[in-house]
Amino acid sequence: MFEKPKPEVMTLDGKMKASKMGLTLIHEHFLVDFIGADKISVDRWSREKVVKKVLPYLLEAKALGVKTIMDCTPDFLGRDITLLKELSEKSGLHMLTNTGYYGAVGYKYLPPWAFTETAEQLATRWIDEAKNGIQGTGVKPGFMKISVNGASLTDIAVSYTHLRCNNKYSIFQRSEFSFMIIIKCFDDFFPGIHYKRTMCYNRFHDGLTAQYQYYGVF
Repeated sequence: MFEKPKPEVMTLDGKMKASKMGLTLIHEHFLVDFIGADKISVDRWSREKVVKKVLPYLLEAKALGVKTIMDCTPDFLGRDITLLKELSEKSGLHMLTNTGYYGAVGYKYLPPWAFTETAEQLATRWIDEAKNGIQGTGVKPGFMKISVNGASLTDIAVSYTHLRCNNKYSIFQRSEFSFMIIIKCFDDFFPGIHYKRTMCYNRFHDGLTAQYQYYGVF
């Protein structure tokens, strides 16, 4: 008799059984730079200062029972894999990072090619990170974050939502990737995107709180 494979997640350190996640903070940001995609650079912040500021909070969360944190800062908004690795190692917490782009707030945080490439071409970039790692670090994303503005869909927003809603992108459904898709839709609940109420610890409310995430788990 064959055993059904147990669910896995992709952490900064590689695949991990989902059962080991424990109490998980599902939407955190350790560093965000709002300068915009055309000016952002890792030279704009000091990792040493960020670690000094953030680490005490992580240790506090760990003491309260948190075991895993999902860092939702995307590329071009301050995603820094080296920083995340240091925070994970020093805190002893499991961490997941993401692939995808942040298309809200007037598309300020999108790279130039996001306006010219097709949905298939954008997908190829994110799939490459999922298969080969992020920017030469070897770290693979544990989930995909895609954000779009509310109101009527522009061509770029259609490309993003198309990746989730159109079944022809079966490549995202391969179990080898071991990650979930989170599409954050500001103001609107787009057809074809499901939602799930997720319980997580919120240190500002002293206990478990409910968060609604638009999601697709592949």
